[in-house]
Order: sequence, then structure tokens, then C-alpha cells
Amino acid sequence: MRKQDVTYTFINIVVAHFFISVFTALAFGVTHPLSGLYVEGNPFIFILVSLLIVLPLYILAGYFFILGKNSLYKMDKTLLIASFYFALIMMGIYALCFILVHYKIVSNAWMYYVLVNYPNALIFNNITLKIDGQNLWFCLTAINGALGFYLGSMIRYGYEKVKVKE
Repeated sequence: MRKQDVTYTFINIVVAHFFISVFTALAFGVTHPLSGLYVEGNPFIFILVSLLIVLPLYILAGYFFILGKNSLYKMDKTLLIASFYFALIMMGIYALCFILVHYKIVSNAWMYYVLVNYPNALIFNNITLKIDGQNLWFCLTAINGALGFYLGSMIRYGYEKVKVKE
């Protein structure tokens, strides 16, 4: 595992996230297709179902990433580190927006988070109660992309059954 491999994998995760964001934006628009599941004061089901809708897109992206690799030498560790960095950056953006909204520094900071993490954070466009928008369960939207990419990659990596001498 080289630093160059981790950087290359991280860039591929970002590019996959960008394309998934663009295509879901074209498909969904600004409202979530399952906005009827949102119940004021209890957004948990809405959050989980929304994340489960987007997760297969990231799993496919990770699956295709491994499919296109020539060498899978130490790819499991490389994928884990690159996915961790991507999740860490998304969590940092989420935390920054959360702090800006919670302390009333910028009232519409969630808009920036929705733009950066579009398919996962689209549920913020349907939140009507301020207390629901500050629910910490929404931090799951920050790790969904990295988790899906890693899972899809590991599915294909396990399927290949490549025996690599370490």
C-alpha cells in the first residue's frame, strides 16, 4: 500500500460521489422522493430509508472500481484508508454546518452541506422542524457514501478471490 494508491482511490471515491450527486440531482430535483415518510418530531425512519435508497449506488460504484483495477495488491487496506478519509471529510463538513446552524452564525448552512453531499443530504430539504434538523442521527448521511463504496469494493474483492502474498 502506497500513499499514491490511497490518493488515487480517494480521488475515485470523490469522482464517483460527484457523478452520483449529479445523476440523483437530475432524477430527484430538490425534493426527496420519499418525503411522505417524514414525521415531524420523529425523523429516524425517514433518515434510514433515505440512506438505504442511495447506498446501492455507492455499492455499485465501489464494485465497478475494483472491476477496473489491474492489480489488487493490498487493495483492502487502501480502500479502508481512502474511505475513512472521505467519511472524515464529510463528517467535518457536517460538523461545521451543524455548528454554524446551532450557534446561529449562518442560518442556511445546511444548504452548503446539501450541495456537497447531495444524494445523502437531500433529506434536509424536507425538514420542517428546526429541532429535527439538529438531530445527530443526520450524521449518518456523512458516512453513507464511504461505507457504500467500501462495501461494494469488498464484495468484488472477495469475489475475485485473489491470493496475494503479503
